[in-house]
Amino acid sequence: GLLFVLALIVAACREKAGLDFDRIVISLIAILGLAVGLQELVGFWAARSLCSSYKFDQALIYFGFPRMYNHLQTWTIPILAALPFIFPRNRLAILICIITLGVHWYILLATGARGSIVSLLAAFTTACLLSPVACKVIIKWHTPGLVFGILLYAGLFAVTEVETDGLLPNPNPAAVSEREAIDGQPDDIATIDQAKPNSFFEQSVGRALLHTTGRSGLWKLAIAYAKEHPMLGIGPMNFTCKGPVGRLGSPHNLGFQILSEWGIPAAIVLAVLGISLLWYLFKSLKHNGRDESTVNVMRLMVITAILAALVHLSVSSLLLTPASQIAAALVAGWLLGISPRSRKKTRSRFAL
Repeated sequence: GLLFVLALIVAACREKAGLDFDRIVISLIAILGLAVGLQELVGFWAARSLCSSYKFDQALIYFGFPRMYNHLQTWTIPILAALPFIFPRNRLAILICIITLGVHWYILLATGARGSIVSLLAAFTTACLLSPVACKVIIKWHTPGLVFGILLYAGLFAVTEVETDGLLPNPNPAAVSEREAIDGQPDDIATIDQAKPNSFFEQSVGRALLHTTGRSGLWKLAIAYAKEHPMLGIGPMNFTCKGPVGRLGSPHNLGFQILSEWGIPAAIVLAVLGISLLWYLFKSLKHNGRDESTVNVMRLMVITAILAALVHLSVSSLLLTPASQIAAALVAGWLLGISPRSRKKTRSRFAL
């Protein structure tokens, strides 16, 4: 409820302030991305100079766990491409845009954020197919950002592989064993973690992207709960309490979470709302796909961010982490405030 109110407040602020709101918010998003990215790069080199291990679950410690920041990245990365349009003919804005996108993609690659990577690529592809302007923006700014991120990752990968194999993203063994217990199959992370010699590449972006990492077991469990309690489910957030390990907050899929915790009727309502939202987003991309105005470019990038989040919701607990919840309210309110409104003029019944 509070997030919905926050989204309405954001929408009102955007509608009132216009492009000034866009400039302030996108600048704050860029500053956050740069600060976190540079901190991680400094941390990597500090660990390397001290010959200490740089483990996956110790990265991005200010967000509690790397995936919490990866969720935030799903919401914010598409929007950053609008930075050069919000600050036109500004070389500093162009430089900040490419560097920020580069460090974002470096973090996604170094932390092996499969959900964010696949979601972003799916959203970019959809936006490019429906909107020529969105395609132009994505190719022009996200491509050099991605290339810069790959170069950053490749450089760190090169020095890690040549000089030491100690700087390795290493998943939490407890979480791996929990998911193995649910799925009944060896986890790809666990297999890689036991491989010798360890590889920075194999434990980050080199992981098999098609592996569910125990999620298929969680989805089966959610369906079983829905069969036991079809109408009202097992209750909000009870998946955490009733789960086999008692620590997994959700089945890592919003649909299965609503199905198991709220029941089949609620899942049907969610499906209807989801299809309606997708129809609106696709229609907006297609209808405004050739408008190159600054406001429309901003709108298209916000829509692309929401598409990425919708894809990510199917494989992760995107709406359970605090940073991602705030980002969801921000982006949803942003879209509401920036969307064009049809204002029909009404004639007075009485002529003076």
